[in-house]
Amino acid sequence: MVTARAGFDQISAERVVLSFRWNRPAKPCHPQANLFTYIHEQPHSFVESPRQQQGSQHALGQKSTLMLREIIAVGELSRYVESYWETDAGSAFALPPDGTSNIVIATAPMRLASKCSLSLGAGGYILPLHTDTLRLHSPGRIMGIRLKAFMRMPRAKGPAEGIPAPVVSISDKPVVQFGKSKWQDEMSLADYVPYLQTILLDLLGSAPNLSPNLRDKVNYVLDRKGLVRMEDMEKAFAVSRQTIHKEFVKGVGISPKQLAGIWQFNHFVAQLDSTDSFTHAALDAGYFDQSHGIHHFTKMLGIPPRQCIKAAPPWFDFLRGCIHRRFTNGYDPT
Repeated sequence: MVTARAGFDQISAERVVLSFRWNRPAKPCHPQANLFTYIHEQPHSFVESPRQQQGSQHALGQKSTLMLREIIAVGELSRYVESYWETDAGSAFALPPDGTSNIVIATAPMRLASKCSLSLGAGGYILPLHTDTLRLHSPGRIMGIRLKAFMRMPRAKGPAEGIPAPVVSISDKPVVQFGKSKWQDEMSLADYVPYLQTILLDLLGSAPNLSPNLRDKVNYVLDRKGLVRMEDMEKAFAVSRQTIHKEFVKGVGISPKQLAGIWQFNHFVAQLDSTDSFTHAALDAGYFDQSHGIHHFTKMLGIPPRQCIKAAPPWFDFLRGCIHRRFTNGYDPT
């Protein structure tokens, strides 16, 4: 049995996984075996487009060193979770559209910005799958659980003002409050994984909110990196496009066309190595031409690809690494 080392000893990874009440034995969690760390020592500034700057009162700040870490989920939970991730204190971080939703723990007040900004207190939040880039900034550490696209999480009944993807607060849940005294401790991300798993399981209840049929359809879009036609999906699953559309909207939160567009954009991002590769990257990602790809990139991220590559924000490399693992089955169960 694997237990946390520095303050969460009473929560074991094995017990957390077993609480799903499955019949077969659970695999213990060995998080350090799948740790990816991105360290950037160069000074950088957080990039916002003019449209986004209009909705915020100040820039998201600068920091000379930024660490982004993720631990790939293993065992039973890897069927539903891509990874556990964190940024260090004072980070300006972006969550571009990638077909996933996130459960976020902010150890200090956090600002979340898209077309305009929202100030949130320290605590836990669900950030559902979104079609605009969300930008996060907090003087404290931010930790998260990144869920796969077919994992439907609770959503707010109405949209949060100024935020395209409704934010759901889970700060008042006892399971979130349980670890609050440890938020400021110098613990590694691996030490926090059992705590994050417990939060997830508390939200899901006794069984995961998962439709095998929906999972197959989502993976169909993912395997093709967004390059799908509805008539092909109709033939592959022997159902009408109306049925597929309703299933996606109900289970994922967006239409299959929107999800395909997100992963096509991700494919374009993954191909961008330099400003000289725009035409090749756009055509490889299935766009009509370079202009079409650049327009979609700008719509999704808020800034043109040339400006993004020149600014080289640290989270962009992190995003590319995540996209690569998603497209090469790096987040599949182990």
